[in-house]
Amino acid sequence: MLAGCPGGRQPSDLSDLFISNRRFNIDESRGLVRVYARLENTGQSRYREVEVHVTLLSASGEKAGENSVVLHDLKPGERRDFAVSVTSHGRTHDVGLEVRAPQNP
Repeated sequence: MLAGCPGGRQPSDLSDLFISNRRFNIDESRGLVRVYARLENTGQSRYREVEVHVTLLSASGEKAGENSVVLHDLKPGERRDFAVSVTSHGRTHDVGLEVRAPQNP
């Protein structure tokens, strides 16, 4: 079976996936940052699982928190909105997002 075919293996190349509509809301009183974005599959492969890893960054570029979300069954051409809450360990200046293969414990 070919990768990307229904019932096929997970494609290893994630270059067809990109993040758009990225925004975040900082709740300083609770020490939380809520990140909202859209993952878009511009290719012809179907992805069983992909992880979107979120890193909070301080003004100096240091890591101020991290979390991730796993999205399942992403079809060719699909656009999927998602949200992630991240506990902040300092002032958040920006948010980094990375699409990657899910990390197993």
